[in-house]
Amino acid sequence: MLNDVGISVSIKGPSAEFNFLRFLNVNYWKLGVFVDLRCQDQNATVIFDKSSGYRMYDYAYNWFVLAPNISYCLHKLNDTAFSVITDFVVSVPNYDYYELYDIYNPNKERGGTLNITRYAIWNEDIGLKVFLLETKILRRWNFHKLKVIVAGALEQKPENASLLEYLEDHDNVNLEDWPKIGFTLVQLLTNIFNFSLHAKAFTTWTDYTNGPLMDSLIDGSVDIGYQPSLIIHRRLDFAKVLMEIMPARTCFMFLTLPSTTIQFSSILRPLAWNSWYMIFFFFIICSSVFSFLTKSDRIENKDYGSSLLTTLGAICQQGAQNTPFKFASRIALFQIGVYGLLIYNYYSAAIVSARLNIPLNKLNDSLYKLVASKMKLGSENTVVTNIILQDHNPEMIYFKNYWLRIPQQKKIMSVEKGVIKMMHGGFAYHSIPEHAYYYINNYFDQKMICQLTEIHWLRPTTVALYTNRKGHYHEVGKIGLMKIFSTGLLKRELKRTFAQKPYCQNDGNSVESKILYSE
Repeated sequence: MLNDVGISVSIKGPSAEFNFLRFLNVNYWKLGVFVDLRCQDQNATVIFDKSSGYRMYDYAYNWFVLAPNISYCLHKLNDTAFSVITDFVVSVPNYDYYELYDIYNPNKERGGTLNITRYAIWNEDIGLKVFLLETKILRRWNFHKLKVIVAGALEQKPENASLLEYLEDHDNVNLEDWPKIGFTLVQLLTNIFNFSLHAKAFTTWTDYTNGPLMDSLIDGSVDIGYQPSLIIHRRLDFAKVLMEIMPARTCFMFLTLPSTTIQFSSILRPLAWNSWYMIFFFFIICSSVFSFLTKSDRIENKDYGSSLLTTLGAICQQGAQNTPFKFASRIALFQIGVYGLLIYNYYSAAIVSARLNIPLNKLNDSLYKLVASKMKLGSENTVVTNIILQDHNPEMIYFKNYWLRIPQQKKIMSVEKGVIKMMHGGFAYHSIPEHAYYYINNYFDQKMICQLTEIHWLRPTTVALYTNRKGHYHEVGKIGLMKIFSTGLLKRELKRTFAQKPYCQNDGNSVESKILYSE
């Protein structure tokens, strides 16, 4: 009958030997599994046990079981791998109709109990009448304080501080804002689905193959990690990405300081070369005319040198060597003075304008340029650095060889110390930017903020929360985080938790001296 309506069917008898994983493994959307427990010699326990071992109770499988009664089915059933997304329906006869029951267990390992709900009835006369019309998540959203274990890695927590108080404290500034915002999101999830939250923290990194959080997700002792982590291909083999929650990057930060070398081109820069040629040409003309007019005047020095010096002094606003007496000579000197006044004022205004508008010659966002600059380097002590060093990008490999040659005790330092060293110039500090922005806002003046330059080591990416592969809370976690994201709560928490990048207010309101040094 199923073949007649276009549904492919494969039938295995009660005593048939077959490759269970190959028989039920799917790479497409849905697989309907029909089990008839009324058959004689039916080895149903093996079917349900292997299905639990291969995690075959998720969205890809729809189970329908015919049983003589509900107690017989529950006796055979293995609900270890059941979750809120399990689609498992049992049909039992009741006089002239069949009763269908929806069965699921939110998480047996955390104390969840089997839920049996009357789903529908069927007989030949009335057909199928369904009572549960809501989607699975809507009718199963209440977990009735079922335990969920969450964990993350903390390094700055004081020994005498309570874990929950420390994670919920957003007033005291510290470097562990990533796990704090992750824990805040997990708390919102527990409120949405009525979980009972049990939080753990890892303070040591020894004796772990993939880190304390990932190893705990692998062995199933942790359900959700509240430590946002980078999405790495090898992590996907033993954990599930719950959701990408925020952007992440790391960079070297340093000040781009003006050069202390004077260049001759900076003095001539305000005027074009054609303008300088015309000024020199008119200087010769004015000097010649003034020399011709002073020959008939009663002045002791009537040579050309005296006329050149008088013309130069008038143009440079330094006065005249001799004072002419005739009207023609005075008119000529007055004309030279006005011409010089215009040139002098325009040059002064042009050179000040040029100095105010020349941008800082900042380095390109390239690790090659950073190495070539010969600056001293330092870094925050973060696990992200170890992950970045595993990148096989040619630029990363080139910089890694340079970075590993620096002694460990010279390059690892606290964020506050690194920001203070940046203020003196010639030093680049690597950090998660939000960690450094707090100290930059406190220590840097407006000029330093505008000189701040960033070169990325970890290019802008995203970090995510992970769950274990058993997936008991994976689907509800995704749905809950999507609600948090769509209502703006995630955006609010990001603004509340992370320090914002300082704004360069380069609008000319501040007063500072300008020099003719080359940038």
